[in-house]
Amino acid sequence: MNDDFFDHLAQAVRHTVLAAVALVPPQARPHLAAIAREGVALLNSLADPTPRRRTPPSGPAASTSRSEPCV
Repeated sequence: MNDDFFDHLAQAVRHTVLAAVALVPPQARPHLAAIAREGVALLNSLADPTPRRRTPPSGPAASTSRSEPCV
């Protein structure tokens, strides 16, 4: 894929997170940080197709169960 695609995708992730920061309550911001990290990891994995082991999530968002709502 070309670099323009990844530049536009990175900007879309960045703007989505920035918009979400403006819209969500402060207690949900750790979840946004996790979303931003996952977005960056996704972009990096798409840009570099070399398989890597995934590291387990960390931080406040990692301690919540997937069945619990992100409130």
